[in-house]
Amino acid sequence: MREAWDIEQLRLQRPQGPAPAPMPATHRRPPRHKKGERFLMGPIPLPWLERAMVLPGRAVHVAIQIWFLAGLTKSCTVRLGLSDLAGGKINRTTAGRGLAALERAGLVTVVRAPGCKPMVTLMDAPMDTSVSAIITTTTNTNTDTNTTNPATAAAAVQKPNSNQ
Repeated sequence: MREAWDIEQLRLQRPQGPAPAPMPATHRRPPRHKKGERFLMGPIPLPWLERAMVLPGRAVHVAIQIWFLAGLTKSCTVRLGLSDLAGGKINRTTAGRGLAALERAGLVTVVRAPGCKPMVTLMDAPMDTSVSAIITTTTNTNTDTNTTNPATAAAAVQKPNSNQ
């Protein structure tokens, strides 16, 4: 005679303890910003970003802020408030050095006026993207003046000598 099937024996047992972590999806999309959240607008050319990443100091932080403002204004020329960078987390002088490094690398052009925020224009990445060429370009200083600070060097060039 046949035994009766017990349906309870066929049920899957619930695991004891915490639930296992979900398996990562192989075709998962990258995370997106939430409604009202700030985001970086692209596409940003990879050669441009690679060139900015090898620059000294906070140059890449300044570069990302420039791209953020460019996406916000939908323009390649933006007014960059150095004291407003990264919500005030980057020192103004550090941001100025980062901006000068980007300018020397040929990634941006900057128009400075006394008492005004610098006007920064995004440029195409120069063709020579070798790391040694980038580092050499950014470490060269103006030999005509006795300073390495670009802001001081620009001021020294603009001020006429009153002793003449």
